[in-house]
Amino acid sequence: MPRPVAHLANLDLNLLVALRELLRERSVTRAAERLGVTQPAASAALARLRRHFGDELLVRDRGEYMLTALGAQLAEQADAVCTASERLFAASADFDPATSEREFTLVMADYTIVVMGEALSQVIARAAPRARLHVRQHEDDTARGTGPGAARAWSCRWPDRGIPAAP
Repeated sequence: MPRPVAHLANLDLNLLVALRELLRERSVTRAAERLGVTQPAASAALARLRRHFGDELLVRDRGEYMLTALGAQLAEQADAVCTASERLFAASADFDPATSEREFTLVMADYTIVVMGEALSQVIARAAPRARLHVRQHEDDTARGTGPGAARAWSCRWPDRGIPAAP
């Protein structure tokens, strides 16, 4: 019998971090240490995850835990979701361009790119040296099969890094 689709609001999202650490460490004790919880708490989290997924996730093999096929599949996904969540919750209203590592994407007409592209990349390179700027060229050319409002990618590089600003 298939499981009903899990709704995000009904899930304990703390289990996501536990899942990542359990699958990374392949040890309930080490995962508990990384999570800052007791070993029984990490064991209880593993039991809840096993019930949720209907899979053992970690199985003992010759004295050590091995990932099941689903555990291996979830390991990469759990890491990516935790990383994205950490970035999401690290966002704040305060913005310091000097330390920001954010990526920005602008969509502009080709003329605007020619007129402003190099100057814009130089200003951003000085103000936000660790940020990345991506510019997309706005196209209304339906003859290319891209349809109205399509955009073509163009990465803007910083001149002071030895990479030309123009595409």
